[in-house]
Amino acid sequence: MAIGIHATDLDSDRLTYSVRSATAGAPLPQGSLDSGTGLLSFAPSPRDLGSYQVEVLASDGVLTGSRTFTLTVIADAVGTTRVSGRVLDVNQSAIPGIVVEIGGVNGLTQSDGSFHLDLGDGPLVTETLKVRGENFFDPTRPSVKYPFIAEKLPFMFGREVYRGVSSRCSPASRLALST
Repeated sequence: MAIGIHATDLDSDRLTYSVRSATAGAPLPQGSLDSGTGLLSFAPSPRDLGSYQVEVLASDGVLTGSRTFTLTVIADAVGTTRVSGRVLDVNQSAIPGIVVEIGGVNGLTQSDGSFHLDLGDGPLVTETLKVRGENFFDPTRPSVKYPFIAEKLPFMFGREVYRGVSSRCSPASRLALST
């Protein structure tokens, strides 16, 4: 979940942003804030269910303004483990038609390079995401070849695998295949 924080300064000074719990001593779910752009992202775990009072601050170095909002983390209503992401080439162009698999579950990337795999509600058979680039064939580009890639899901997510929820490979770890 990402929220764009926007503030203005009357005399056009550059603003920096910060965030903290509005409840003294209470932790917030895992997140990050780009203090220059004000992009606030949260990546709560299933252990973070509940409501949080979040205070966002904007400062020009002399004066600081703040706003508080409630962040509510609710349980995933679907209850199966789902993994999604995108497969791109080194130029950041989508690669449609690549087989992506985890254990015995597989699917093809869509026209935008995206994939979505539903692994069910049982235990994970493996934590390895396989991108089967070696099986790719495009009759309009027969000379284009991609490699086989296997990566561990915790590496792709930047955290452990949460069973029973939807997880998306982080943008920083999108798979880039070269020809």
